[in-house]
Amino acid sequence: MSEDFVKNALEELETKIAFHEDTLDALNETLISQQLELKQVRALLDTLILEFRNLQKTDEPAVIDQKPPHY
Repeated sequence: MSEDFVKNALEELETKIAFHEDTLDALNETLISQQLELKQVRALLDTLILEFRNLQKTDEPAVIDQKPPHY
């Protein structure tokens, strides 16, 4: 193998490694963002589930089932 061939191959590998590192960093940032969003959505879902269960426990009819006062 010639010295130029080895140099070119090494440069190509270094370029690919740099590209892969940038891609990995971008994917990591996306994953962190999605994990935060998922945590927020889960907290909201837990709150909604709790409110729904509390509504099911009450014996009062829902507002939709009540007649308006003018009837």
